[in-house]
Amino acid sequence: MKLIDKPSPTPTIGYLGAVDDDRQGRLSGWAITRQGDPCEVTATVNGRSFATASDLPRPDLAAKGQSRGAGGWRIELADALEPGENRIDITLPDGTPLSGSPRMVIWTPAPAAAPAPRHLGAIDSANARLLSGWALTATGDPCEVTITVGDDDPVTVLSEGTRADLAAKGMSRGAGGWHLFLEGRLMPGANRVTIALPDGSAMPGSPLTIEGPPVAAPVQPEAVEPPAPPAPIVVPAPTSAVVTELPPRQRPAMPSLAELDELSLDDIALAVASGRVRVDAPPPPEPVAPPVIAQPEPEAAPSPRRSWMARLLGR
Repeated sequence: MKLIDKPSPTPTIGYLGAVDDDRQGRLSGWAITRQGDPCEVTATVNGRSFATASDLPRPDLAAKGQSRGAGGWRIELADALEPGENRIDITLPDGTPLSGSPRMVIWTPAPAAAPAPRHLGAIDSANARLLSGWALTATGDPCEVTITVGDDDPVTVLSEGTRADLAAKGMSRGAGGWHLFLEGRLMPGANRVTIALPDGSAMPGSPLTIEGPPVAAPVQPEAVEPPAPPAPIVVPAPTSAVVTELPPRQRPAMPSLAELDELSLDDIALAVASGRVRVDAPPPPEPVAPPVIAQPEPEAAPSPRRSWMARLLGR
């Protein structure tokens, strides 16, 4: 008997495929059976395996007659990758490594996204008279705003003022405005003002410095000056003086003795008061010499009788 070597039959099932991309923690490529049907692809990284079917559309394979239109696959590995270099093995259902396997991927995780703010707000105006702005929750509702001026106790206001601009932007239902009058709250000079949202976070623009009223200068007592002496009153002399010489006062004539005899005592008193009658004081008495005893002389003849008025006046 003659033995004839026959080649072993070609396997009825075989696989074809390759890795196309490994960017951003994602692997993608294609894999099909030799009959052009989709198959399973397995990726193993850091001890974890991820399997998927190659059933995504691949028009390029269909155009080459390699498949009936499918054959694409994609595996997300971001959750399995570690920072730095990672080895990834990609295999077909029979354990055959896919073309391009293993892949060495350097993974740099993206920074964690900041949590969405629970409150929004801003400062619109800040001066020595008024502090104002807007504040909202993430759902567009009013919220509390806490304002602290210097060392004073915090003041809480509610952002319930009408803000049509926020409503027009779809940020609120029409409210959101807040304000606080600062008159009487600021100290002279610079004042530190902080504005906080309900979660304790500072409102954008806070803290800020607001100038208070100027420092008043001390009042100096006014010096009291003695009153100035009154100015002398100067009476100007007349430019021309007219001197009128009065005639000498005429003294009334003395009444005669006959007229005096006819006057009563009241009339005489009036005449003396008016100056018509002058009464001369009698001269002082002359010193009296010691009596001289002499011989008596014969009596002279009596003089004529005088009136009593003549005797009074010494006539």
